[in-house]
Amino acid sequence: MRRIPLLAFGIAVVAPVMLAACGGGGPGATPSPTPTVVSTATPTAAPTPAPTAEPIVTPTPSPTPTPVLSPCEAVPALPTTVTDQPNLYSISVPDGWVITSDEGARGLRVSSIFVESPDFYTVVVEEPEGPFNPVYYETGAALSIHVGTPSSSPYHFQAVISESEVTIDGVTVPYHAYVEPSTFAGRLLDAHANHGGSDYTFRFIYNPETCPAGDDLFRAMLDSFQFN
Repeated sequence: MRRIPLLAFGIAVVAPVMLAACGGGGPGATPSPTPTVVSTATPTAAPTPAPTAEPIVTPTPSPTPTPVLSPCEAVPALPTTVTDQPNLYSISVPDGWVITSDEGARGLRVSSIFVESPDFYTVVVEEPEGPFNPVYYETGAALSIHVGTPSSSPYHFQAVISESEVTIDGVTVPYHAYVEPSTFAGRLLDAHANHGGSDYTFRFIYNPETCPAGDDLFRAMLDSFQFN
């Protein structure tokens, strides 16, 4: 009996198997499909541009307007010259003041003039049962100048708040602040002078609460007064 070596048998058996594996089963075999690779990578977002800084614009400061003060808040220029009918004198008043009364000689009166500011406002309350009608000097101011024949009567029958002196056309004369019984709001100022044989009474009406510069304004007017 012939014996075949085990090694030779193993080679003979393995060889056909390897040929089958290498030959892919012959000409009629279908090739395996190539697998499609799908990328799962997360797309990279485009970088967000940094915001552009707005240019800093420094505003040009507007010029501060100069406040326009009324004659009752500060003494203004006195550009308007006022004279009476007989032309006895001249006096300067603020711009816009109006002559509401200008009378000549009559009886004991030689001349009388009344000038007031545009905002002069007075309230008179009628009291049929009272001894007088209450008067409220609300706003603005008014000036009156009365020229008459000399009188021996006192300047005031009412309460005088203060008494001092003022100069009128180089002459020192008495100057008063007072109220009348009918004055419920406001104050009265006056000055008295004698010239050419006539008495001159200068009277100023105002309310210190609404016209704080009233006293200084009256003094400035008197300082501009000139006898003709």
